[in-house]
Amino acid sequence: AYMSPEQCKAETLDHRCDIYSLGCLLYELATGKPPFDEESDWLLMSQHVNKEIKKVPIDSISKELESIILKCLQKSPADRWQSAAALRE
Repeated sequence: AYMSPEQCKAETLDHRCDIYSLGCLLYELATGKPPFDEESDWLLMSQHVNKEIKKVPIDSISKELESIILKCLQKSPADRWQSAAALRE
């Protein structure tokens, strides 16, 4: 449920896939469900690779936290936080 798009595509992995996984966890903590929930592993991986999340579907979340989660969940590693330190800042 927390695999990054690059993991799903069997590409080279680095620390930015952990940033994506953290985004999945934060999304689930905020909403009570993972960002993608499919019956089959194939469909789940397809969602991680292809389906963009534009909004965290909960009104009580701050815009700042929503923007952090959405940046973590960017499909391209280059569009995510480039380090945990950058995310912390």
